[in-house]
Amino acid sequence: MAALVKVLKALSSEPRLKIFRLLKERSLCVNAITGRLGVTQSAVSQHLRILREAGLVEAEKRGCWMHYSVRREALKSHWDSIGRLFDAADRPSAVVQAGRRGAGGRRRKCATRRRSACGPKRPRASRGNARPS
Repeated sequence: MAALVKVLKALSSEPRLKIFRLLKERSLCVNAITGRLGVTQSAVSQHLRILREAGLVEAEKRGCWMHYSVRREALKSHWDSIGRLFDAADRPSAVVQAGRRGAGGRRRKCATRRRSACGPKRPRASRGNARPS
C-alpha cells in the first residue's frame, strides 16, 4: 500500500504527469523534456527524481546523456493495484461498517455535528464592540 501511495503522490503534480505522459510515448533526455514543456532543467531533474523514486521511471546512460523512460512492468502492477482499490471502494469495509454503529449496534450520530464541519455553521453570539476607555 505504501508503494501505491508513493506512486499516486508522484503523479499528483501536473508537471510530473506531463513528463510521465511524454516518457510513456518514448524515452527522452532532460533537455528534450525541458524543450517540450518549457520549464527549467533543474525543475525537470527534480520531477524525474521523484518519478524515479516512486519506481515509475528508469534512467539509462547513452553517451553523455541520461535517457529516461517509463517502467512498463511497474506501471502495470500499479494499475492493477489502483483497479483493486476502486473495486474495494464499491463495498464498505468492515472497519467502516463497525464505525457507523454505536454501542448496542444502533446507528450513532456524528459526534462533531454540533460544532464542526459536518453541519452548518451557527452564528456566534455577539459580544458587542464595547472596549474599555
